[in-house]
Amino acid sequence: MSETKLTLEEIKANNRELKEKLTKKNEQYMIQLDRSLIAANYAEEQRERLYAEMLAELVEKQKTGSTARQLYGTVTERVAIILDGPTLPVGGKSPDWQIFVDGALFMGGLFSLMSGITMFLNSNQVASMGLVSLLINFLVGGLMLLILTKVIPDFSKPKGQRGYMKYLGVSTILMLAWIMVVMGSQAIVPQSINIMLPPVAYLMIGIVSLVGKWYFKKTFDVRGTIM
Repeated sequence: MSETKLTLEEIKANNRELKEKLTKKNEQYMIQLDRSLIAANYAEEQRERLYAEMLAELVEKQKTGSTARQLYGTVTERVAIILDGPTLPVGGKSPDWQIFVDGALFMGGLFSLMSGITMFLNSNQVASMGLVSLLINFLVGGLMLLILTKVIPDFSKPKGQRGYMKYLGVSTILMLAWIMVVMGSQAIVPQSINIMLPPVAYLMIGIVSLVGKWYFKKTFDVRGTIM
């Protein structure tokens, strides 16, 4: 109630005091947000009243390690919510299938690109993965990153309760399982099926997959991913 009675100048003065208490990371977030809202012609009084609420919350919650990005999402996401209204809860995660597809395109694309580059640089070497193994890498890679999003450390919790050891343990197990599955497919699947592709094919698959990941993430506004 009392805040609505304050003049714009009083609100701006209070905001300046609160900004001085922010961490460098949170201060930079607010600077970028302000620039974006000014560029979007968002009214000054609306900006300052919005900042008053955000700054008060930030100053309080940064004491427990929270950051502006954790509370409000990226600057781009926050601006979109301010201007257009929320489409997904801030900090909310996308459906598992979207996170899986995003991870599969990233892991499969990355290792396909690496295989193509390796073959170009070492023409006497065969590719590290056949076609079937490459497909398995897409699937296992997507599943691996999806599982990791379930155990990612929670930086909003006090130190010692954020889950670093759990994340490290799960990451190690998943990495070993991934290597075993992909390498196992190379040994088990007949070469007549698990055919090797020319270097340019691996490069094209890698490039298309990584571009596809970027497009998919942008189109579906995928959140909560590792990469």
